[in-house]
Amino acid sequence: MEIKTLEKVSFKAIVECFLAAFSDYFVAMPQETSYYEKRWKAAGVDWKYSYGAFDQDKLVAFIIHAVDYRQGKKKAYNTGTGVLPSHRGNKLIKRIYQKAMIDLAKADFNQIELEVIKENIPALRSYQSIGFEISSSYKCYSGEISLGDISEQAFELREIDKGEFDWELSQGKYSWDYQKPSLVSADYKYYYLVVHGKPESYFIINATGNIGQFDVLQENDNAWKRLMKAIASVSNTVKIINVDESNASKVQILERHNLRNTVDQYEMLLRI
Repeated sequence: MEIKTLEKVSFKAIVECFLAAFSDYFVAMPQETSYYEKRWKAAGVDWKYSYGAFDQDKLVAFIIHAVDYRQGKKKAYNTGTGVLPSHRGNKLIKRIYQKAMIDLAKADFNQIELEVIKENIPALRSYQSIGFEISSSYKCYSGEISLGDISEQAFELREIDKGEFDWELSQGKYSWDYQKPSLVSADYKYYYLVVHGKPESYFIINATGNIGQFDVLQENDNAWKRLMKAIASVSNTVKIINVDESNASKVQILERHNLRNTVDQYEMLLRI
């Protein structure tokens, strides 16, 4: 078994291994190669710092890392880890990380981040054995927004160019794919919800209804209701990945509008 970077591996071979490794995963994974081209480009994947295990030149396990300076630290973000079913039980991810951490330390990285589904106990234990620690808890939602009783107060829904969006308005904690550097590299639309001439809330959404960020600027129940109404006017069916579980107001408003909690995840980090 050889451990090396994915720099010289074809994109097709990486996607094929990825889909095979996730064929029995907790949630169904998109099958289109174009999805992964866009997703990994937006995340900032660097194949020089992504690694695979090769059995007689066949890719059988992988760790795909995006890299960036965020929150004042040089970070590697694990945007995909997998092992072919035929090669599980050989501690390949641990072996890959032994190689990766040497390279990342030499390149002055500060930490590695990843997310893991809470129910995926084998993966959770594997990461903990490597040295990863739980840093946050996230909840994921999807479904049709049920509006119910909505305040009749007038508001303006204003779409703006991403270059005009005031990132100082961004509230709370978001995971890697939904932080500014990832969002501006992807295809999202940006909206302000304006009341009495001032932004009251905002949301960022793509053409498939995936919400990158959303929040009210001042905690107010009617403001949350108006925001959900505004989102529904753009896309009534939505998907919201990795809502910070500690944000009780946001969690409550999503559940109150009958969005389904599809899966829960831990964010984990490893200091190098």
